[in-house]
Amino acid sequence: MKRSRGFSLIELLTVLAVLAVVTTIGTTMFFKVNDLWRKTTIRGQLDDTVARVDMELGRDLGMTLSSTLSGVAIQGVRREAEVAVDLATVEADVVQRQDDDWVIIPVEEVDLKTLTPRRYNVLYRVQRASEEALAGTLVRESFALDGAVPEEVSGMPLASGVQAVRAQYYDGEAWRDAWSEGHNPEAVRVTLVLQDEARPWEQVARVLSYPVHVK
Repeated sequence: MKRSRGFSLIELLTVLAVLAVVTTIGTTMFFKVNDLWRKTTIRGQLDDTVARVDMELGRDLGMTLSSTLSGVAIQGVRREAEVAVDLATVEADVVQRQDDDWVIIPVEEVDLKTLTPRRYNVLYRVQRASEEALAGTLVRESFALDGAVPEEVSGMPLASGVQAVRAQYYDGEAWRDAWSEGHNPEAVRVTLVLQDEARPWEQVARVLSYPVHVK
């Protein structure tokens, strides 16, 4: 009668070593796939935010008042500041540049209830919790056509996690960083940099361009 033969120590160690290698590869691939999925999800959410801003800006610039008829025009204010930050993802006291340009658009829209035109200014600007904050909230707010820019930010939040807003204006020959002319530019270009608030190293930068159509 034959005696049953068990596994030798070498065979057991070999199987354990193979299992360890397979487990390590599987775990590594799992975390890589999970991280890629998370990145893809975050990028999709940031792109959705950009699309919302794009829709609002396009809508307002599509209702821009004629400067010839109204006497007012688009205003673009270049705003930038350098701040020192201390985050785990960067070295201490690294200087970062914040671009918080303001865009003011005089618009005219028809009140659907009364069918009468309404004219007012729309201001796009970034609100930050502090001067040192790397990201803030892009806000759209309206004020009177002949009024001063409100000191308090109280408009409609459009996008959070905004790291920078840079606007440029086309005069027919070149792009300019600010606009204070008595007439409207031919086009407006806005560069928007967004970051995920939970994972600030995950960022997207998008350039939005619009021809200026006057009413």
